[in-house]
Amino acid sequence: MKFSRVFFRSFILIFIFTMYGIFLGRDINFFVADLGRLLKAGELFFQGFSIPQTNYYSYTYPDYPCINHHWASGVIFFLIQKLAGFNGLSIFFFAISIATFLLFFSLAWRYSNFEIASLVSVVMIPVIASRGEIRPEVFSYFFSGVFLWVLWNFKASRISWRWLFLLPLLEILWVNVHIYFFIGLLLIAAFLSEYSIIYLARKGKDEFIRIKKLALCLIFTFSCAFLNPAGSAGVFYPLRIIGAYGCDIVEMQPVYVIAKTKSIDFLPLIYFELAFILLLLSWLYVLIRQIVKKEGFSIANFILTLLFGAMGILAVRNFAPFGFFALPIAANNLRNIMKREADSVRDYCFRGALFISICLSIFLVNPEYWPRRSSLGIGLSGGSTQAIDFFKKADIQGPILNNFDVGGYLIYYLFPKERVFVDNRPEAYPASFFRDMDIGLQVNEKRWREAESRYGFNAIFFYHRVYTAWGQGFLIRRLSDPQWAAVYIDDACVILLKRNEGNQDIISKYELPGGSPTIKSLLTQ
Repeated sequence: MKFSRVFFRSFILIFIFTMYGIFLGRDINFFVADLGRLLKAGELFFQGFSIPQTNYYSYTYPDYPCINHHWASGVIFFLIQKLAGFNGLSIFFFAISIATFLLFFSLAWRYSNFEIASLVSVVMIPVIASRGEIRPEVFSYFFSGVFLWVLWNFKASRISWRWLFLLPLLEILWVNVHIYFFIGLLLIAAFLSEYSIIYLARKGKDEFIRIKKLALCLIFTFSCAFLNPAGSAGVFYPLRIIGAYGCDIVEMQPVYVIAKTKSIDFLPLIYFELAFILLLLSWLYVLIRQIVKKEGFSIANFILTLLFGAMGILAVRNFAPFGFFALPIAANNLRNIMKREADSVRDYCFRGALFISICLSIFLVNPEYWPRRSSLGIGLSGGSTQAIDFFKKADIQGPILNNFDVGGYLIYYLFPKERVFVDNRPEAYPASFFRDMDIGLQVNEKRWREAESRYGFNAIFFYHRVYTAWGQGFLIRRLSDPQWAAVYIDDACVILLKRNEGNQDIISKYELPGGSPTIKSLLTQ
């Protein structure tokens, strides 16, 4: 029967990680990711060993103060890409994502049981993998898992209190790779709060000793957060960054806004709703057992549920951290539902069939998700360099007017020869810039003419695969504007040139006729 258990668990684990790979594994859409700018930042770091604290890549606001809160991620990504290319970068991302999942899954297994952990993980995987791009936040997920692993095992007396010394050391790296470093502080504070509440109720000596150790750990970890290039400004930047956004972006929208906005079809939403319901039901089960059997519950876990539940509801970019933490918490809450180990082939077959049924249900609950996601693979998606290859081959000169999505792509390939009009860092530009210039010029022809006169645009480089209403209208007007000529269009990007003497040769060679299928398709989308 031991062999049957090993075989059963091996089968389930293979199934889980295959499922995670299917949801997570996708090639790199280099046009819209932050990755291009991060790689360029890493390259520039090694050229001058300095970290810019202004909007370095833009010609519109080059001196605007901007804290580079993930500079070390750029360095790491650049080194990996330099050594192993974009395929190696994809493999690294996948490896650290798997390691992170293992951390949270191991906690769910240890503090529940294998079957419960497996079933809960199936529900959480689509939520966890909803942020499948190579971003600095992948480090935050990993460090969150390490912090939780240390704190849970310290609480259960499975490891020595000396493991707490690891957390301040990790915080030094965390504060330099991603802005979510504050999660580490909140995790320590949650467990410190639990022991403080228990101590106030019991006055126990053990709780008091743990309070002192966790309090010192929190103080040291908080102190280590100041070891970043921006010092105290970097530590408190998470409190300021959202207020600095001058435009609305989908990833920062609350769940209730996404659900009501018909123009935004955010496919992972249904998976978040299922995961959230499961987490709530797990707490309802805990409440019932507390009433019936007088069992206690984890105050720290409840605090973390409130924290990450609120984060997930208030911004869809937080679906992944919500899913990671919901996995061990829900599994721990439900640990008594299936206490008996399988002891017969019939048990294994039943539990295996239950597991596979839930897996298939997860895949089928949102059939629109699959045709519309990026293709399964590693490295850059097909055609990623076609537009920029044309741009360089034709020797097109700036200033370039680009839209929000494609800024990082242009920074990677063209900086420092050309700077961008805007990139996908709302905090790096004044709020008035998006209202009056970026979005303003796309919706208002008077502002367009003012911006054209002010900046002297020579080329327009837009990513058009994902439209905003104002972006589509702007492109339609420019494609019909006799002062501008379309010279390149593919399924991702469009390039237009100003009709002037400097562009005359390029336009005569590459101008697309207004009646071409690609132009008509773009105009009628």
